[in-house]
Amino acid sequence: MNIVCIPAYNEESYIANIVKSAKNHVDQVIVCDDGSSDNTAKLAREAGTIVITHDKNQGYGAAISTLFDDALKQTVEWYLQNKSWWYDTCNSQIISCNMVLF
Repeated sequence: MNIVCIPAYNEESYIANIVKSAKNHVDQVIVCDDGSSDNTAKLAREAGTIVITHDKNQGYGAAISTLFDDALKQTVEWYLQNKSWWYDTCNSQIISCNMVLF
C-alpha cells in the first residue's frame, strides 16, 4: 500500500491540484489540515482524500505525527482485511508501506 501524507496550513490555492495529482500515483492520500482558517480541508475532501483536521495550528511536526499515526492505522486495517490473500499469494513476505511526506 502506497500512501502520500500531506500536511497543509492555509493551502486552499494549491491543495486540490496536489491531491488530484498525488492520487494518480498512490493508493491513498491523507491530508492533515493543521488549523487552517481558509477552505483547505473542504477542498481536499472534495478532491477525494481523507482529511484529518487540527482545531488550531500545531505546527509541521504535529501534522506529520498525526499523518504518520493515521497512515499506520490505514496500513494495519488494509492488512487485516487482506491477510488471507496476503498469505496465499506472498507466502509470509513482509508488508511494505511506502509513505511520502511533503
